[in-house]
Amino acid sequence: MSWTIYAVDDGCPHGSGALAQRIALDHDSGSQVKVLFLEIQSSEDLDKLIGHLPDELAEAADDQLGNPEVMSVAALRSWIRERKAAS
Repeated sequence: MSWTIYAVDDGCPHGSGALAQRIALDHDSGSQVKVLFLEIQSSEDLDKLIGHLPDELAEAADDQLGNPEVMSVAALRSWIRERKAAS
């Protein structure tokens, strides 16, 4: 079984993104943990994403969710930026 965790640093002052990276490296799972930094900075940003899915994920089977071959981190980051700009 393969898996990937996407942690999102929402810009909080507690350094959650750096903490997620440290935990991943400490547990030798750095290649399976991707941290997205400051893409979602507020509840308004989150509201722009809720209820929407990228086409790649909407069409994916449940067992394919999280697979970087279905949607890469860069593509997810780009989709987030596009949704934020479109709203």
